[in-house]
Amino acid sequence: IGNVGIAADTVLSDYYVSAAGAVGVNSRMIRAQACTLTTIVMTNTVATARYVKLYVTATTPTAGSGTPVLVLALPAAATLAFPLALSGFDFSNGIGMTMTLGPANNNVTATATIADVVLMSVFT
Repeated sequence: IGNVGIAADTVLSDYYVSAAGAVGVNSRMIRAQACTLTTIVMTNTVATARYVKLYVTATTPTAGSGTPVLVLALPAAATLAFPLALSGFDFSNGIGMTMTLGPANNNVTATATIADVVLMSVFT
């Protein structure tokens, strides 16, 4: 009951519309420092599934290398609000992501369409 204030510098968000192309194009940093992921919502705008892989890293990951801490299957033409624990998910060095057409950690199959996934994340 009442108002609950949130300091503007404690909640940060990231909005991403994916790019298409060769292997590695769909790799990016979401946040390059330690943080806690509290919300992630993704929308797939195309007719084939996508796999978003999140890494604990302070540098941009390379698709097919390393081990993601979360592999999120995004069904065709769907929106997924991934449930996280109330306390969030800790990323001690930062959050990096890749997106491929296959779920395996070593998959490097890049997407072939532009703006196929929209991702919104909130972290503290």
